[in-house]
Amino acid sequence: SEDNGRTFSEAVRISPDNWEIAGCPHTGPSIAATPRGTAFVWYTMGAGTGVFFTDTGDKGRTFRSKTRVGKEPSALHPQVEALAGNKLVIVWDEKTGQGAGIGIEVRAADGRTLRSATLPTGISNAGFPVVKSAGDDLYIAYTGRKSGTEREKVYFQKLRADQI
Repeated sequence: SEDNGRTFSEAVRISPDNWEIAGCPHTGPSIAATPRGTAFVWYTMGAGTGVFFTDTGDKGRTFRSKTRVGKEPSALHPQVEALAGNKLVIVWDEKTGQGAGIGIEVRAADGRTLRSATLPTGISNAGFPVVKSAGDDLYIAYTGRKSGTEREKVYFQKLRADQI
């Protein structure tokens, strides 16, 4: 909408994944406004499995070809946030040999991955991450438990974007 929600553009498909399920998706897309336009991350099991990224610089008329986020097809629950310096940070959870962990990537305005890491959480089953930026600081919250008998809790970490 360019008129504060009075009218809306036609819906535009960002990627021809063709994933169909008999139920509700367990995770939705995440969107961030950037100086270039709008960035999207989402989970799919159509035309590839895992988390993917695309963006548009022309208000949704065209989109770049999608690219995989992270290295594992087990990636789930992505979130994207715009950073200073025309960069993006993406977080997601994925299965690891130790349970589940939080992946994190910093991308340039053109979609290139600049840095990628696994967030050291100290717990074996971290999931459902959310990221927010405040200046050069990132706040990453996630759920998890330290042991199989512990109740799930919400954890968070603060780090600088240049620490990734």
